[in-house]
Amino acid sequence: MTMAGTLTLQLSIVLAVGFLLPGSESYSFHFGSCPDVKPVANFDIKKFSGLWYVIEKFDVATPCWTYFFDTKSNGTEMIASRDQIINENNASVNASYSGSIEVPEAALPGNMKIQFSDNIIGKHSLTVFDTDYENYAGIFTCQGVVVGHRRSASIISRSPILPSSFIAKARAKLASYDVSLDRLNRVDQYPCSYLPTVDATLGNFTSQIFFGADFP
Repeated sequence: MTMAGTLTLQLSIVLAVGFLLPGSESYSFHFGSCPDVKPVANFDIKKFSGLWYVIEKFDVATPCWTYFFDTKSNGTEMIASRDQIINENNASVNASYSGSIEVPEAALPGNMKIQFSDNIIGKHSLTVFDTDYENYAGIFTCQGVVVGHRRSASIISRSPILPSSFIAKARAKLASYDVSLDRLNRVDQYPCSYLPTVDATLGNFTSQIFFGADFP
């Protein structure tokens, strides 16, 4: 087999494995190295911990996704769940998938790595590129795969709905790193099993509309 044929075969295997990995439907594949997406200054994982609702995410068509960042004495875990009630005392019980987070350099707390337990090709970079900790955040993950990389991004919120001004801010920040926004899809947060009853949820939506929240 020629060198070109060998490289083609290797690339085909890498892409095939990548598409079989958990959550691979939310990643896009690119040649070259991961883009240099910068973390927010002085990132504080403890302030960032807790429940987040996924508002937009790469290539995801299913609704009702949440992330929970669980900070413990032995490290931090990211727990992703679809349409599951989150038990903050045992957030991983209903996880769709989860990963252990580490900070390779203490002086750079925003430059994180995450290892998903069932990802056979290793760690991803995990970067919180924008957040105010109280309302919204943007996160970017990337993983090298021999001749290229696979990447994903999410815009997340502390509540099931997020004003469009926050979404626009996170999108603009991500675009400033030359990351295409074409694959960011809206993730519906209603109706989902973890929200209040239909009447209560609609009442909450109605009250926010009346009080002037701007929606996407």
